[in-house]
Amino acid sequence: MMRLLLLCTAFALALAAMPAHASAKTPGGTAAPPESGLVTQTAIVDWRGGDFKDRETRGFNLPGIGYGRLVCRPNAQYIRVYPSRLSRETSMLNWTYRDWGKGNESAIREDLKTKFTGRSFAEGLNKFGPLEKTSTGQFDGIVSDRGPADSSGATALAAPTTFRLTWEWNFEKDGNERCYAKAVFTSERKSSEKTPLARSGQIIWRGDANAPNNDSSITEIPGIGRMTLTCHPGFFGERSILIDTPAGATVTTREGSESETAPQPLGPVTTDLPNNSMIFISFDDGRRVVLSSRWKVNDPDGSKNFCAIAAQATVP
Repeated sequence: MMRLLLLCTAFALALAAMPAHASAKTPGGTAAPPESGLVTQTAIVDWRGGDFKDRETRGFNLPGIGYGRLVCRPNAQYIRVYPSRLSRETSMLNWTYRDWGKGNESAIREDLKTKFTGRSFAEGLNKFGPLEKTSTGQFDGIVSDRGPADSSGATALAAPTTFRLTWEWNFEKDGNERCYAKAVFTSERKSSEKTPLARSGQIIWRGDANAPNNDSSITEIPGIGRMTLTCHPGFFGERSILIDTPAGATVTTREGSESETAPQPLGPVTTDLPNNSMIFISFDDGRRVVLSSRWKVNDPDGSKNFCAIAAQATVP
């Protein structure tokens, strides 16, 4: 009896001395890593020697929005999005760069699912049809939820997902074709404030009468500061982003086919939001904001005006 009592006592002391984090270990004995404030996904298509079968397609998720596919084979090259809620509008705005050897092009491109379009939408990596035999390029994009297609704008929205897609292919010689395409997606995880971290801000309103109370957004971003988005109706209305931070940043505005970069040495960092544009704000330490801006405010019928802004800030 005494020996059993001594064994129980020794076992209890050993449990008391066990490190507090031991309970967080996985069944295999490795400590489970804490979740960060963002989720990243990588989709890679990589094949050569003409052998693309079962290698030409890779999938990815868009949390709260749907899913997608990256495709590259000799007769098709694109990124396609399948929204999961068909009653809602979904946008993919891209700053696109394509180089086909004999020329190149930069442009803002938007692909949009509305109640009048099909089940999915896509943006081609190719410039021409028949497609060019060689190509390299890059997309910097943001996929955003715009709520129910007929809503005024006062509705909860899924957080946007940003991505960078690069590619290179050569289809000049039959049987020796090759393609490499890589897309990295970033989505926020609201349940954690551990870095790396992503946070977002969004504005959506349809019709001038619905702009009040829907035309601004304020987001507190750990590690960056307060981000204020503004999109007022009317030709002279304010449409801007303001980041209340002492640090300066480099602001790149991409509109149409033009790209303009303007360093702001000191904070707060602010810039106007042109229509059909993307804004990229980069801090020296890797912090970043990506924003898409689409609006119409000059229609004589005010019910046809709208504003859709989506921004994602990331802290490494």
